[in-house]
Formats: sequence, structure tokens, C-alpha cells
Amino acid sequence: MTHKVKLCKCPLTATITCSSNRIPESKGNPTLKGLVQCQPPPDIQNGTRSNQETAVFPSGMLVKYTCNPGYALIGEATIQCIDNGMWSFPAPNCEVRQCPPPPDIQNGNHSNQETRVFPSGMLVKYACDSGYALIGEATLHCTNAGRWSSPAPNCEGTFCDQNFFFFL
Repeated sequence: MTHKVKLCKCPLTATITCSSNRIPESKGNPTLKGLVQCQPPPDIQNGTRSNQETAVFPSGMLVKYTCNPGYALIGEATIQCIDNGMWSFPAPNCEVRQCPPPPDIQNGNHSNQETRVFPSGMLVKYACDSGYALIGEATLHCTNAGRWSSPAPNCEGTFCDQNFFFFL
């Protein structure tokens, strides 16, 4: 019995599959099946993705996105190359983290009263009205987590009359 061998050169994006037992059946030749792959996933502003050095993204490959400090991920953090050559979800966005407006305090105020957006890193300074003393932190900053660095201070009355002098 004589066996004929056929050699073929396949592109890197193809695989050869043969019938059972790794032996081609007498009527069949190995078949080429194209490897499904996706286009490289997009980079995002203010963030990074895994597999930066990868050139080929075959079906099943996962890519994870993360945002830089001070930014929040909007969308799916992990996307997958699926069998149709598309990504399972669009790339997410990284948006600036913000704090809620700082709380107002009785008998005092804070800087940036007219401001509506408080991005991470922003400072707010509190001051008390005349006759009141500040108890707590005078300056708060919006953290990368989108929270104020400490609770708002209080303004407590000093109970001193500036015109009253006590002599012994």
C-alpha cells in the first residue's frame, strides 16, 4: 500500500484539521479552516487596556480596560473577541470622577459656591460667620474615589461679646 503525502503552506491565521485518529480518510484531504480574529481593540483616553503588545486577537481572547486614577470606567471593563470577528461590547470610556456638591454648613460657607462640577483634586475651603469658630477641617479635597476627604466642619458660637471686657 502506498501513501501519498501532500504538503501545503498555511498562513499563520489558519489551522489544519484532519479526520479522527489524526489520519486523513481515504476520500478526504485535510481542510483549512480560517482562524477568526478581531481587529485590534481601540485605545481609550485616560485609560489603558490589556494585551497592548498583542498583534493578533483570535476568537475567545479577552481584553480588559482600566482607567487612570481620578477617572471612572463607563461601560464594560472586559470585552471578548467573538466568533463573528467582532468585539462583544464597544470599548468603554473613562470619565473624570466627581464629588457631589460639598455640604452647606450653618453659620458659615464654603468656596466655589457657584460651581456645579467638583472633579477629583478640587479643593473647597470653609469659613465661619463672625462670632463663630470652625470645628473640623477647613479645607476638603475631592479624592480620586469621588468622595470628599473628610466630613464638612461645623461652626459653633464663640459666646464672646467682642465689646465685653472683664477686669480683675
